[in-house]
Amino acid sequence: MKIWGREMIIEASAVEIAGKLFDTGGSMITIKEPLLHLIKDVINEINLESTDVTWSKYECTEELLNELRTYMDKILTNDDSVLQELKLCFAPTSSLQEISIENGWEDKFLEYAKRFEIIVIAGPRGL
Repeated sequence: MKIWGREMIIEASAVEIAGKLFDTGGSMITIKEPLLHLIKDVINEINLESTDVTWSKYECTEELLNELRTYMDKILTNDDSVLQELKLCFAPTSSLQEISIENGWEDKFLEYAKRFEIIVIAGPRGL
C-alpha cells in the first residue's frame, strides 16, 4: 500500500514507534503506563531547590510537582479529562516548556512532547 501525503507518513511512523511502546502480548493495551513513565521522567528533571519557575504559571516548584502528581493520580483513576490537561502541558509555549528553557532541558522537553504525542495519537484510545 502506498502512503501519500506528509500526514500519512508521519502517522505511519508514529504507529511504528507506538508499537514499541505498547505491550501487545495478549493483555489489554492502555496508555496508562507510558503516560505514567513520561510524567515520572518530567518529574525527574525538576529539582525542588533550584528549578526556576519564574516565567510560568506556577508560584513555586512544589506547585508544579503537585500538578504533575495530580495528573498521575487522574491517570490511575481512569479520569480521561487528564488527557486534555496533558495536551496543554506538553503544547508549545506551555508553562512546562518555559520551565524547561529556563532550566536548560529544552531538548528533553521536545523529546517528552513527542513521546506524549506518540502515546496519545498512535496508542490505544482512552485510559
